[in-house]
Amino acid sequence: MKENHVMMLWDFTHNDNSFLTMHEKGYPKLFSDPAFIVVWNQETYSPLGYCCYKDMGKYLLVGNIYVHPHHRKQGIFTSLRGFRCKLIQSMKKPAIGIMQPLEGIDPMRIVKHITEKDTDIVKDYDCVKDIISKEDYESINCHILVRYREDFYAE
Repeated sequence: MKENHVMMLWDFTHNDNSFLTMHEKGYPKLFSDPAFIVVWNQETYSPLGYCCYKDMGKYLLVGNIYVHPHHRKQGIFTSLRGFRCKLIQSMKKPAIGIMQPLEGIDPMRIVKHITEKDTDIVKDYDCVKDIISKEDYESINCHILVRYREDFYAE
């Protein structure tokens, strides 16, 4: 990541019109008002990439990582992923990832990438019933879901 980029936690609930809302992006209502982790260009004050998560009390919901096409291949994705992983691990809560690929992106490519390292596909409610209510599960089940494995939290 370049020196003029900075990573920070950011809450976009203040209605920043330069970003799509979670609902406009296609995430379920349960995932409204998440906390964002954003990489900013300090010179232009523009976001280069971001990801988000929402603390649901007993567990975390985790969104995808997005890097603007003009800023890909600069290590931003890797930096965001590493920061997000450390944050999730520090919260010591089970995490469910909601895969919401961009239009034109093969969702199975994303799933293959993320399940190689940290997660398993959620095939049915039995995979997550120890952390999430049936009602909440049903509200997000129209998306590809992954669950972070226990070894992800090992220190």
